[in-house]
Amino acid sequence: MVESFMSIASACALASDESFMSFIEEDDRITSCSGIEEGDCFLTVECNNVADLEDFTNELKQKYNILAVGHNIMLKPVAGVA
Repeated sequence: MVESFMSIASACALASDESFMSFIEEDDRITSCSGIEEGDCFLTVECNNVADLEDFTNELKQKYNILAVGHNIMLKPVAGVA
């Protein structure tokens, strides 16, 4: 499992985009969202692996014309694996 704290630069314009806000609220991979009205948007995202995180990032960038996304990635241990 991969958890990423994502930052989306200059995302305050997305706060008024109903489709973006619905996407944020409904997508199971997104566990939290903050700061969207202040400027940059911060999302916490959980994906099965780094490839899935990359797919999620590309989907987000293509759907909402986002140019810059930063990641702080944390690998989560898998239960039952030594």
